[in-house]
Amino acid sequence: VVQKGGGVIHEHLANSNATVKVNKTNENWRRYVDYVNQIVVEGLCEVTLVSARYFKNQVDETYLNNNDINPLLEIQLKLAPPHAVFTPMMGKTAKEDGLRDIVDSWLNSFINIATLVTRLDTLEEDGDYLLDMQEDIAVKHIVSVINKKIDLSERKCEEFRQQFMAYSYLWVDDITQKFAEWKEANANQDPDVLDKDPPLSAFDAEIVKYKSLEEEIRDLPTVKTIGWVKVDAKPIKSALSTWVTKWTYQFQQYLLEKVTTKVSDLVKFVAATDVELDTEVSDTDRSTMLAVMGYLRDVRVREAETDAMFDPLRQTVSLLSKHQVATPEEILRQLEEAPLAWSNLKKKAIVTKEKQAKNQSREADKLKKEAKEFEIRVEAFYATFRKEMPFEYLEDFHIAYDKIDQVHHGPNEIKLVDTENYTGGGDMGSLKGVSDDLKQLNNLQELFDLYTSDHREIAQCSKDSVQLKRVWDVIAMVQTIYIEWRKTRWDEIDVEMLQEENKKLQKEVKGCDKLVKNWPCFKGLEDAVKNMQTSLPLVEELHHPAMRERHWNQLMRACGMTFKMDDKFTFGGMLDLELHRFEDDVLEIVDRAQKELTIEKQLQKLADTWRVQNLSFPPDPDNADLYLLAVDETVMEALEDNSLQLQNLQSSKYVQGNADFLDKVQNWQKKLGSVDVVLSTWREVQGKWQNLQSIFIGSADIRVQLPEDSKRFDGVDAEWKDLMKEAVNETNAVIACNFEGRLERIEIMLANLEKCEKSLADYLETKRVAYPRFYFVASADLLDILSKGSNPQLIVKHLPKCFDNITTLEFNKDKDNNPTKTAIGMYSGENE
Repeated sequence: VVQKGGGVIHEHLANSNATVKVNKTNENWRRYVDYVNQIVVEGLCEVTLVSARYFKNQVDETYLNNNDINPLLEIQLKLAPPHAVFTPMMGKTAKEDGLRDIVDSWLNSFINIATLVTRLDTLEEDGDYLLDMQEDIAVKHIVSVINKKIDLSERKCEEFRQQFMAYSYLWVDDITQKFAEWKEANANQDPDVLDKDPPLSAFDAEIVKYKSLEEEIRDLPTVKTIGWVKVDAKPIKSALSTWVTKWTYQFQQYLLEKVTTKVSDLVKFVAATDVELDTEVSDTDRSTMLAVMGYLRDVRVREAETDAMFDPLRQTVSLLSKHQVATPEEILRQLEEAPLAWSNLKKKAIVTKEKQAKNQSREADKLKKEAKEFEIRVEAFYATFRKEMPFEYLEDFHIAYDKIDQVHHGPNEIKLVDTENYTGGGDMGSLKGVSDDLKQLNNLQELFDLYTSDHREIAQCSKDSVQLKRVWDVIAMVQTIYIEWRKTRWDEIDVEMLQEENKKLQKEVKGCDKLVKNWPCFKGLEDAVKNMQTSLPLVEELHHPAMRERHWNQLMRACGMTFKMDDKFTFGGMLDLELHRFEDDVLEIVDRAQKELTIEKQLQKLADTWRVQNLSFPPDPDNADLYLLAVDETVMEALEDNSLQLQNLQSSKYVQGNADFLDKVQNWQKKLGSVDVVLSTWREVQGKWQNLQSIFIGSADIRVQLPEDSKRFDGVDAEWKDLMKEAVNETNAVIACNFEGRLERIEIMLANLEKCEKSLADYLETKRVAYPRFYFVASADLLDILSKGSNPQLIVKHLPKCFDNITTLEFNKDKDNNPTKTAIGMYSGENE
């Protein structure tokens, strides 16, 4: 209907457009379409709200109660261990079949009616009004109200489910385990009572408790109406009743089986023993006599228990009857007849014992003698056991296992050691054989009602053999693992992994029984693992890349053993050195190796540094054919740092104790010392040569005034130029400064230049005496004035140094407009 109505609306709208003949994009037409579109939205919303309101009433508990309306849905509450669950389940599920999934599908069907009508206000034919419906405030509100009512119903259903979950222990707990725990907790603590089961009153109380619980479950509601949901609880009530019955059955069946078993066993025992006690025994028939004595012993052993069991069994039958549990008629008959039969058997046993009194006395005397002889043998066996068993630590666990096997169960050729009471030298036998002999002896002693020998030495041997075997199992494991470790090549050793594995072995050792802690074999095991734990860190230290052949030689001397460190060397070879005994020596050797490695790296770094420290020789600005010395700041910084470093290295004990290191350090000290002296002298010579060159070469007046020094300077100048031509061929600072004879050559030039400077200073002093104003002028400036005296224009710049506030001179000019040597004006700093 809705879909058909939508089509009619579209048809009417199309007819209207055709009638008014207006373009569909016209603004007025668009407003009209929006108006009609809103009417459609409101209509669709109203249709949805009508359905939603009806559904809201169907889930409203108050509305349903007031109008006596049946619930909308019926669900079941079932037992699905370990939970009680609803079918269908509450909420949402992965399969979308939960109760909330059903409700959501209904609500969505109400809202999805908007998809049946194509939109009027779009050009696409697949548009609908679903989004308008979902965004409508009234629709949102009623959906929210419905969801709240559904939430309330779900909470009440959960509360109802929890009533049954209170009994979850019935199906969650293990009946057999809980019954065993109950028996232990309620066991009879009376030491005089042989039957340690809980008293019958405790059984009665438990059975009554579960009977009451069954009634309680029966009274739980079978059907529960919660608003719009009807809950059927019959499935879970039925399951709970079954579980309660199982718990009740556990207690009842235990009592019934107890009565049946005890009565049946007693009847069988009485019947069999009664026949055997009639056996005739001759004085020479020892085996028959022992068999009869065995039956007499059996009667004696179970007498106290049997005498005390009849009343409790009758009370148990009465209790079972009280709870409608029937005891089989045959068991009841046997229980009725059993006391008399048991009494007659006891009387018969007394008569039989009196008949065998003579034979019993003879055998008892013989048995006492055998017991004394066995006691002496046990004393010798114990001493031999302590001597022969591997209580000492052995390097081969196979030998220990062989000894344990031989002593424990044989065969062996071991002779008993002599003791204070034994000197026979007989065969030791085995622990198993001696234990069997003791059991046989004790059995005979019980038959004749004699004192039963305990011989604690045998028990101690059995206990020690078990513990000793366990210790040797650990030793075998440790030795086997260590043997495999020893095969590992030196370069393949993973110390970290071995340490972790060894810690596990330490835990195994600590887990041994405290009884063995003082045994030498355990001490050896403990020491082996402890020594390995000590050695492993030392092995890791010895793997340091700083180790050199000299260090391995030091290790050999410290440990007193020799080995060859090559690609075949193994972990076992290192363990043979017993590193744990030389821990301090090893650590000292490794520390020395590391320190020496640091020194090696320092020396290598120093060599690398000076391999790239070069001198530069830029051209002389005044003479392109001549080169000058230029020393980069990095060279001087490296020289200063490395000289201090070498000084510190030389004082190191690791250098003083190593001839190779000491030779290298001293050699570098010598080289860098030469660099320092040569560069400082070389630069000083260059500075003096540059200062004096213009004076002695460029000044004719100086050469006339100082002829000898001029000649001396000419020699230095020639030598300097030869030196600089050679120097450019080798720029490395160390090599250049350590050429043979270079330092002496430079020092000679320096001495001659200093002589030239001295003569020049004396010459300048004569000029200052002749013209005192020259005292105001520095020596270099004075030299410049004297050397350029024939060219006044070049010395004008020095006038302010001689005359106050005279800055320059004005010279007369010749016909070519060049300045002459005649001054015609003086000018101050203010150009006046």
